[in-house]
Amino acid sequence: MDFNELPFQHAIEFKQGDGSRQLAVFSDPECPYCQRLESELAKLDNVSIHVFQFPLTQLHPNADRITRKIWCSPDRAAAWRDYLIQQIEPDNSADCENPVEANIQLGQVLGVNGTPTLMLSNGKLIAGVASADEIAALLA
Repeated sequence: MDFNELPFQHAIEFKQGDGSRQLAVFSDPECPYCQRLESELAKLDNVSIHVFQFPLTQLHPNADRITRKIWCSPDRAAAWRDYLIQQIEPDNSADCENPVEANIQLGQVLGVNGTPTLMLSNGKLIAGVASADEIAALLA
């Protein structure tokens, strides 16, 4: 799939710096590796990060509920980072329309089988945690 054809309306977006570089991330809020990656992503500059929530409920039974609560938050980006970095759970009922199932299907079509998985703008998938420096080099 062409990066520009991703359904960005189903992602939580972070624009850091001028947002000129593009990165998609498939991430599970309960995944400890995703939590570690989020701290690294926050260090990047001049990048637009599109987070597709991808709860792996077989490994993290609470992930689906948290994913929905984050999506139903007034500021999804803040709720995402607050939860992944500080374990602050959004205070809402998680009762809103959300793209969780569509994101899971998208990930399966793309071959995402674990989290975190990064998708570069050239379509290349990178599985696992990477440092901010390693990600910046991939984006260069």
